[in-house]
Parts: sequence; C-alpha cells; structure tokens
Amino acid sequence: RPVEPVTTPNRALRAEPEPKGFRWWIPVLMFLVLGGMGYVAYEYVLPNIVATPEKLYEEYKKDGDTFLANKDYANALRSFEAALEKQDTPYVRDRIKMLSTYQTALSEGDAQSGEAWFAKAIESYEKAQQTIPDSPEVAQRLQKARQGLNAMTQRARAFAEQYLNVLNGGDSSEIYNLYDDTVDYLGRGTLKREDIKTALAEDMNQYTNASYEIVSPIEVEASTGLNRYKVLFDLAFSGDNVTDGVRRSFRQKKRFTLNWRGDRFVVTYERGSMLEQQEDSLPDEAPPPDNNAPGKVFDF
Repeated sequence: RPVEPVTTPNRALRAEPEPKGFRWWIPVLMFLVLGGMGYVAYEYVLPNIVATPEKLYEEYKKDGDTFLANKDYANALRSFEAALEKQDTPYVRDRIKMLSTYQTALSEGDAQSGEAWFAKAIESYEKAQQTIPDSPEVAQRLQKARQGLNAMTQRARAFAEQYLNVLNGGDSSEIYNLYDDTVDYLGRGTLKREDIKTALAEDMNQYTNASYEIVSPIEVEASTGLNRYKVLFDLAFSGDNVTDGVRRSFRQKKRFTLNWRGDRFVVTYERGSMLEQQEDSLPDEAPPPDNNAPGKVFDF
C-alpha cells in the first residue's frame, strides 16, 4: 500500500534579537576625553617642553614684580632667582641683591631682638629699611625694638639707684645681686665677686657717718658691639675716718659696664675717676666733766 508521508510539527521559531540602535554617545565621550587630554597637554605639559628660556624668564620676572608690588618679599626673591636661572640680566640681579640684603638684615634683626640686644637689632632693621623703605614689616619690628631699647635703658639707669642703696645700706653681701662672677674692678685687675665683697666691706668699715649720693644725671649708652650698656654718673661721698682722724669727702665720676644675662644686668667693669676731694680734721672731743672741781655740784 502506498506509504503516507510523516508530517513533523513545525519547530518553534527562535526569537532573533532586535538590532540595537547606533550608540552615538561613544564617539562623543571619546572626543571629550581626548580633547581634555589634549588641553592638559597643551596648557601644562607642552609649554614646559617647548617653552624657550626667554619666555620662562619673562614669566618668572613678571611673577617677581607682582610679588614685590604686593610686598611678598620672600616669594619675590624666589621668583627672581628662578628668572636668573633662565636668563642673566642686570634687572634681575639688582632685584636679587636688594631682596637678599633686605632678608639678611631682617633675619639678623629678629635674632638680635630675641636676645634683647635691641641696639644692634635697630641697626639691622634700619639697614633693611634703607633697602626697602616702604616695608610695613620692618616698620613694625623697628618700633618694637625701639620700645625694647627704651625699657632696657630704664633698667640700666635703675642700676645706679640699686648701687647707691647697697653703699648706703652698709651691707656688702648685697653686692652679689649686682656683680658678675668676675669683674674688671677699679684698676685692680679682674677680681672675683667674693674678693670685691671683701674689699668693699673693708672700705665701709673705715668710716662712720658715711653717706653716698648721686649728684649728676645718670647717663646710659647702649652698645652695638656687644649686648651691654655703659652707665655713668657722679657719686659724692662724705664720712668720718676715725682711724685717720679726718672727715673725708670726694666726688667721683663712676663708670660701669653692665652685661645682660638673660633676665638681669650684672657689672663686668667698674672705674672711678676722682673729680674733687677734701679732708678736714675731726673736731676734738670735749673732755669729760671733772666732778671733783671746786664749786661743782655732783651729778648723781
């Protein structure tokens, strides 16, 4: 019999994915990324590669002038030094010399002020001010240093009163508060403080009714050679020397050198020049009353 064809069921058709649309944002993103990289390279990388020394010199010089106009002297100096590395010109050299002198003088003044050496600090600040007259930081430091010098001068002047109080107090042990460990003392050489105390005590013990007085203005001179001050004044003395039987008076020009020891002044040098002196015999003491004399009433 005839063979009947076998029919097979239709296979389920697989769904084909729909074709996606064109992704337009990808080339846009690539364009932006590449453009940004190109900009960075053009603005920051390429100039450093292809910039000529002359161009860099002009840029550094311009920066230096701007900093200088804004009174930013430290950055101005750095900019001019960078310009000098690119091109050596008198203009830049003059600016560097000026700013270097200024910065050195300013630093020295700051160090000297820190040591309370105000006389020297003023000298340094004035040098900086001569270099850049309109510098506000120098003007402030100079004012502060002058105030410090005035305070130190007053302290040095007060020493004369302290010295006078020691003499009139009659206690040579107080000398320890005034003198350094060793002192160039009255032309006797360098003496230890203990020896000065002994010598002063011997002088004091020779007199009774002794008194000292400052009879001139007290002069103070600040030194720029060392952190010290000279103090000068006239000292008058009168007292009775019982051993010699005389009343002695004199007037001396006293000269002291005071050195600053961090928190106080100490004497390192002392001299005394005689200006005038006088000696008078002490009056004879009246004899004791003779109670046995005729007509004398006994005083019981």
